[in-house]
Amino acid sequence: LRQLGNAGKKLVKVEYIVNPPLLRQFEEQRREFQQNGVPTDMVLAFHGTHNRSTVDSIVRDNFNTSFIGSQTDSGYWGRGFYFSEYPATSLGYGSNMLLCRVMPGKAFDVTQRMDGQPLRAGFNSHRLQADAQGYGQELVIDNPKQILPCYILHVQ
Repeated sequence: LRQLGNAGKKLVKVEYIVNPPLLRQFEEQRREFQQNGVPTDMVLAFHGTHNRSTVDSIVRDNFNTSFIGSQTDSGYWGRGFYFSEYPATSLGYGSNMLLCRVMPGKAFDVTQRMDGQPLRAGFNSHRLQADAQGYGQELVIDNPKQILPCYILHVQ
């Protein structure tokens, strides 16, 4: 979270979210991945949005696929919900921030723009600019069951 300071922002409050139906969905997806030999490793990833009402909707009902591309563009790195393991990157999408457990599954490393294209066949996510430790600058997920909202970050 140190990068928040680099972005001129300060973390002032954290709300912990527990939504049992979303947790069940996430665990069901994990079991399905496991049964199909898909990696079940999880990462903590940030999601930024301009509207607090969007955050409230996400923590209540999870990400809604009908909103993909409705707030920004069709998706430079493919069609889906955008996350980053770097908070400053997600702040670029808005200062209403979520920190989510994300299960990328089999990630496709994107090397060129894929404007609005669906996730690459055989993959469960797209990852942009993975560093030496495997952290992605951008992580694109199109299946809400791979996402578990855990924290609302209040940023000023």
